[in-house]
Amino acid sequence: MSNASKGNPSVLVIGGTGGIGYAVAKFYADRGCKVVITGRDQERTEGVAKDIGGNTRGIGLDIAEPETIEASLADIEHIDHLALVAGSLLPQLKGHNPVEPAKLGAAIISGPYVESFEDVFDALFASKGAAKVHTHEDIALLVAQFWQDEAVRQTYLDAARAVVANGTQAFAQTLAKLATLTPAKSPSHAPA
Repeated sequence: MSNASKGNPSVLVIGGTGGIGYAVAKFYADRGCKVVITGRDQERTEGVAKDIGGNTRGIGLDIAEPETIEASLADIEHIDHLALVAGSLLPQLKGHNPVEPAKLGAAIISGPYVESFEDVFDALFASKGAAKVHTHEDIALLVAQFWQDEAVRQTYLDAARAVVANGTQAFAQTLAKLATLTPAKSPSHAPA
């Protein structure tokens, strides 16, 4: 986190219109953070941002189209925290890929529906590299614990990184697009 934003960090939640993403965005917004959420539909995402309240903004973005990420997020000057989330609380969506969040240094919180990455999640849950939640209330409690206790968050993160050490090629593409948004990674976005 940069010194300029310690008092009011900025948070980008990719997939912040429902479920875990909504709960994470609401948690940070309720604590005075500047929050940007993304969702596939611009109008819906803006409505959800308004519902979350605080200093929350919605941007239409489909993460399945990586070539559009940079342009969609071009006017974001700085990100202190990044959350990549998807529908693991919704049975029809069958979960999300936990590899990218682990490699980006994010603690992994998942709902029970992880069919698409069941083997990876089985290993993550067994090693305490990811936490399983069932309700929005569970999410809020766990996010609060991770927010308040660096040692707990780091324990989960270390276990997750050990499980996903082999990684995937998809991570490199996603990271390359997101790296242009972080001042520490991109001199063109560094503060003057």
